[in-house]
Amino acid sequence: FTDLRDYGEAVAAVLLDPTKHEGKTYDIISTPHVHTSDIAREYGELLNRTIYVVDATEEDTRMLLGMSGMKGTMADLLIEMFDRFSEGVYDYDSNDYTKLTGRPPRTFADFCKEQVQANGKPISLW
Repeated sequence: FTDLRDYGEAVAAVLLDPTKHEGKTYDIISTPHVHTSDIAREYGELLNRTIYVVDATEEDTRMLLGMSGMKGTMADLLIEMFDRFSEGVYDYDSNDYTKLTGRPPRTFADFCKEQVQANGKPISLW
């Protein structure tokens, strides 16, 4: 999870001094890493209820994606991405955001709190 506002702030830092960042690449990621069980736990605590995570099989995922209109290559790519998230492929740390902005990135817990306070409920993440 990385808050879109953090991406915006990182881009702004680069655009304000482009010469300093010429030829550089940054990994703008948040830690700790967030998985579906973390999402359920955070919102469950804020809403004072238990939220269960049910891992769908690839077959069920493909069926649900198809029902939403996503089929073929796009569904294959999304399923592959879900698999990679589950395997922890994207779980690595970077302090590039803090170097660019001078502050740590927002956490998923903070994001959840903000959304529940602002809307009285979680927003859809996808």
